Amino acid sequence: MESRAWFIWLISNLVVIFSNMQIIYAFISVNLEKELGLTIAQVALANSVYTWTFAILQFFSGATFNVFSSKKIYFFSLSTIILGFLVLVNGNNFAHLILSQVLIATGASFGFIGAAHISSICFPVAQFGLMFSLVQTISSLSALVIQMLFSSLLAEGADWKNLIVCIILFGVLIFVLMFFYPSILSESSSEKCTIKSSIRTVMYSVLTVLKLRDIWITSIVGAITFGTFLALNTLWAPRLLSNSELDAVESGVATAILWFGLAVGAPIADRISNLFKNRRHVISAFALLQGVSMIILLCSHLTVHVVYFYMLMFGFFAGGHMLNFTVGSEIVKRKYISTSSSIINGFMFIVSGIIVSMLALFTDHQMALFAIFVMLAVASILNYATEETYPKK
Repeated sequence: MESRAWFIWLISNLVVIFSNMQIIYAFISVNLEKELGLTIAQVALANSVYTWTFAILQFFSGATFNVFSSKKIYFFSLSTIILGFLVLVNGNNFAHLILSQVLIATGASFGFIGAAHISSICFPVAQFGLMFSLVQTISSLSALVIQMLFSSLLAEGADWKNLIVCIILFGVLIFVLMFFYPSILSESSSEKCTIKSSIRTVMYSVLTVLKLRDIWITSIVGAITFGTFLALNTLWAPRLLSNSELDAVESGVATAILWFGLAVGAPIADRISNLFKNRRHVISAFALLQGVSMIILLCSHLTVHVVYFYMLMFGFFAGGHMLNFTVGSEIVKRKYISTSSSIINGFMFIVSGIIVSMLALFTDHQMALFAIFVMLAVASILNYATEETYPKK
């Protein structure tokens, strides 16, 4: 029974890794612009279509696991992503690009949340936080590997369409593995339900979770801690590192260390929380220490090893955002864990985009990074508006 649970969990993580393949869009956007005869605005618009499709569907993807079996949902998810990449590699106009992004986003919206669902039903509830944190670890490390691998291959002159074909083949391999995916007895699949009753079940699950005040608060706190991580990783780290007089290789290593820190910090945050038998103090402490590491990074004339260390610390403490999913799972009944996880992740995705956009308005990198510290300090205080959820024996 335990070996079957681990097999199912590992398959769900393969789906997470496949869902991360959209990362390649950042590297092939220039090729798309040239070969399809598009403008920068059109390429950016297509990316935003992916973002908003994913964000909107994220609020409902978790609740679908209360209606259909995970096996059927994964078949749909994989098929949709594979079809999206097929349209992308064979497309010859803007409409095809938009369609590919809608399809990929639709399928990808079930990846991370599907792993949350599997973590909640294949293992004891008390282990949900650790197992889902390990999902984040795998997701972060895979994102890092995908970035490094595809950027280096494209830099060496590899054809981007051949790389997309490799991604499709990877998806097909997971699709084949799904035929060996065992049934999960604890899943209450409603295969005979009508479309109307299925939609009603999904909406009821979403509204049931959204009625809870602490879900909103823990979502906002998690969105700030993860959103500031994304802002530093995607926008402000290169500016900060250029002012620290690091060369291109050292800057690349420092940015990679952010993801490594997140991968390590997520499961350790869960262990620390369980050690102290407390969620609120640990979440607030991680948010505050994330902000403190930001302040130290603002210091001028930092050596390369000091920059590496505090980049690692910032990513490590950002891993505390996974505890917000744990809090969400402890607020709701077990059957709503996937729904609460999808809602929290949806909030994180949207608010992260808002934070990145707001910080982009700053012209001075020091003011932007100080704003990150302020937001993290606010998050650490706001977190205390929630009730302590650590299970009482």
